[in-house]
Amino acid sequence: MKRFLFPAAALILSACATAPDSGDEVSACLAETFPVYFARDEKGLSAPAQELLDVAAERLSGCAGGSLEVVGYTDAVGNETLNQRIAGERAQAVLDGLTARGVQPQQIKLTPVGEAGAKTADGETVPMRRRVEVRFIP
Repeated sequence: MKRFLFPAAALILSACATAPDSGDEVSACLAETFPVYFARDEKGLSAPAQELLDVAAERLSGCAGGSLEVVGYTDAVGNETLNQRIAGERAQAVLDGLTARGVQPQQIKLTPVGEAGAKTADGETVPMRRRVEVRFIP
């Protein structure tokens, strides 16, 4: 079972992992997106994904009234119904990871999108489409 995080996601993770300046509550409450990437046919959370969920849960705890939207995507390879199910299972894995970190279920909106928009204009499938976006909404 091979899991990976794309290099671009590592850059995003490092940017997201930077704590806001002490005493700067405004920066802790800015809208932010945390992308969690998955290998083909994988639904489990990798170690980098776990770290990213730590950051997302911390952001939410630092912003009263904030919420998270968890949106699951897949690439366009395979059956559309199966892709919708996989997107939902990945989103649920992320939701479960967030609730394990103390995020209340009522603070999370779960949306499995599936393969919608997964192909590029020239019809190519892009692996980075296999993701769940955790959107922080202040």
